[in-house]
Amino acid sequence: NQSVRTSQNDIRRTLMGDLIKAEFALDENLISRLENTHVSLESTKALFTSVSVPADKKSEPGSAKQINKAVINLFYHLLDEREISYLYQTVQNQYHFLLVSPVLNMADMKRIFFTANQGAQQYFDKPLRIIYSDIQESMDGLFTCYKNFLNKTEALFYLEEPSFYLENVNDIRFDEINKNDLKQKFNQMLLIDSFMRENEEGVMLFVGELMETFRKKPASPNSVRLFLSELINHIYHQYSHMVEGTQEINHEQYHFQVMNASTLTEACGMMERFLLDFIGQMNKYVQRNSKILATQALNFIQQNFDRKISLKDVAEHLNLSK
Repeated sequence: NQSVRTSQNDIRRTLMGDLIKAEFALDENLISRLENTHVSLESTKALFTSVSVPADKKSEPGSAKQINKAVINLFYHLLDEREISYLYQTVQNQYHFLLVSPVLNMADMKRIFFTANQGAQQYFDKPLRIIYSDIQESMDGLFTCYKNFLNKTEALFYLEEPSFYLENVNDIRFDEINKNDLKQKFNQMLLIDSFMRENEEGVMLFVGELMETFRKKPASPNSVRLFLSELINHIYHQYSHMVEGTQEINHEQYHFQVMNASTLTEACGMMERFLLDFIGQMNKYVQRNSKILATQALNFIQQNFDRKISLKDVAEHLNLSK
């Protein structure tokens, strides 16, 4: 039975992907494949829901995968009991379902959500995170509903504590991000010479301010990731001349990690690591060049000991400001 279920679920997952590619516009091929999986999108009701288990960094990857699979099997069982057909896809550690039934109603769905969470907590000590759409009474506009649902599942980006989360997409809102205001605010804070003096403390304060800003006014996670990535790029190119000759910093790798961060804490953590790495290399550059400049200054003074030279003369010789 388990192998049959696995095979059927593989078919459902493939079919869900093909429906999304077709923007839920049905042709004869898709209709036939849906019928073969006992799913009909005609004269029925539909709902999108996302089910996931919070990641536990302490667990072994294999153990976490097994727990996720067991929890989702529990959800499958609850759907089968109520004769609710489903298709699904996986996005990172989230399962995105399209649930279909002529008698679909929100009261039953909430009972399923609460029962699934109760089972996950009782057997695995894991709470569920569930986001769901309104019930669609017709298939018109199903793709628009799906796109809105997919966007709102990003709300998990802001969740840190492993607790039960149940939210309708209509209650999830993201603020518009004003890049100009944010750049002005954080560029003023980005005084690298100050960071170099304070080192870790300055970086921690800066990153803490970043996190607090986005927690107070949650923006679309993709726009947050993009802003942090652009900030890394700006810092690197503005001050890259000050790390010449030191260990190379792969800022593109930091960009990749930020853009793939699953939580705000993870994204800002990458920003923090980049700043500490970058400032560490800058300190090495300054220390090395300070010795060179000091030697050049002494040589200049000795060569001109019979002249009345000023600090300005020495600075000009070294191409430095007074």
